[in-house]
Amino acid sequence: MGRVPLKQLINNQIYRLSVYTILYLLIPNILFVVGWFRWEIAIPAIIIIFICLYKLLASFAEIEGVSIKKISIPSRLVLLLVTLGICIISGIGGFTFQGDVDKHYGILKDLITESWPVVYPESQLNNGLVHLNYYLAYYLPAAFLAKLTSIYLADLYIFLWTFTGLYLTLRWVITFSKKNTLFITLLIFLFFGGQDFLYSAIKIPIKWIFTGELISAHIFKMEIAHEAVVHNNILQFYSPMVSMTWCPQHVLGAWLATALIVYEFGERKSLQNIVFIFSLTYIWSVFNAFGLVVFLVIFLIKKGIKPYLSFQNIVGGLLFLLLSGAYFKAHYSISESGWIWEVIPGKSWLPKIIVFLFIEFGIYALLAIKYASKHQWKDLWWGAIITLLIIPFYVIGYFNDFLMRTAVPSLFIISIFVIQYFGELSYRWKYHFLVIFIILANIPYVTLRYRVRGAEKEQANVANSVSVIKLREDKWFNSQYFGKSNSIYWKYMAPKLNQ
Repeated sequence: MGRVPLKQLINNQIYRLSVYTILYLLIPNILFVVGWFRWEIAIPAIIIIFICLYKLLASFAEIEGVSIKKISIPSRLVLLLVTLGICIISGIGGFTFQGDVDKHYGILKDLITESWPVVYPESQLNNGLVHLNYYLAYYLPAAFLAKLTSIYLADLYIFLWTFTGLYLTLRWVITFSKKNTLFITLLIFLFFGGQDFLYSAIKIPIKWIFTGELISAHIFKMEIAHEAVVHNNILQFYSPMVSMTWCPQHVLGAWLATALIVYEFGERKSLQNIVFIFSLTYIWSVFNAFGLVVFLVIFLIKKGIKPYLSFQNIVGGLLFLLLSGAYFKAHYSISESGWIWEVIPGKSWLPKIIVFLFIEFGIYALLAIKYASKHQWKDLWWGAIITLLIIPFYVIGYFNDFLMRTAVPSLFIISIFVIQYFGELSYRWKYHFLVIFIILANIPYVTLRYRVRGAEKEQANVANSVSVIKLREDKWFNSQYFGKSNSIYWKYMAPKLNQ
């Protein structure tokens, strides 16, 4: 593949999009290395990171022959407005209700008001020192800017950072959309979700016929307001809109890293940056990184190890593995974990998994499988299918965050295939069925938004929020966010100033 001249590169949409995306993923990693490691570790690490970035940007210039859908200026303006609307609806910046806002703002406040790494002299986990040990990438740029300026601007910074990440994501989705219009592509991607309501509506009368049990209207409202009707909170995937409302920190990095991997493997036919891109996701969300492992294995089987051999993959990938690995190894262990049959006792766990997989993505996979199996990206399709079939069998976390977060890259890929498949369909009634699917898939989200209407009035801004260490006393809650002071990271790698 040939390298395009610099002047053409600057005007090339896909090159600019690739550069902006890698910078979005990389900037929090740089802040993390500088703020969380001793200078004798951080300085060499930063030098390596910039060498990797140089090599990666040079490789991005090799785009001759890449054929990608371009986006017009009016379409970009529409995309900006849609992104703005989604961020406001999702509660980013405090304009409307946002799920887990006390946690988001508590972490942000601590990152702004405390020195890095953030240290707590006491906690509910022990009588000694603990440090903030969480997926920090989403929060770091906004916290850094607020440190330099004012904590009262933190709400604005997190809004702008989220807006940028979502806009880049939607640009990639449109780029991959093939024949679909802008409206249809955004409609499918943003509201792509499981058919939890349909399952609930079918399950309840059948259960009543065979058992005589009929749940109350109150329980029914509670059930359809959650995307978890198969088995409480153990088996659930979040749709993009639900994710943006509850956990943007777990999806923005995953969507963008997956988009770059799809582009690198599917369009540029290159693996020389794949591992480095993968390694940037650790500090965004370790579970997101787990969700990309199957793809790396498939690429290795199909292409061999030689295409992987590059400085950025080997040295850069190993660097982030060692640094992030040491940091997260200090994390308090999560006791709520085990095989699915240990969490769902008896013989019901297997049929529940089958039903769950079918209503969450199986319906869409069956519709698009013939199209996907002949696609030039079919390895990506099968990687997504394999990942989604495997991950429900192990549970980690009180609400099984492992399943929800690990699924994000695969669900992104499945949605891209569904978007492309829909564009190829010549079926007369396809738009009617699309509307029905989307309405049914989003009844839980709409119901939930209705139930929490007005809740934003009780939400604090970042400056008035409570430190994450003071939010709750439950051990399961606090073990999510803190690291041990007797760990290798804290003893030998964290800045001495904070010990």
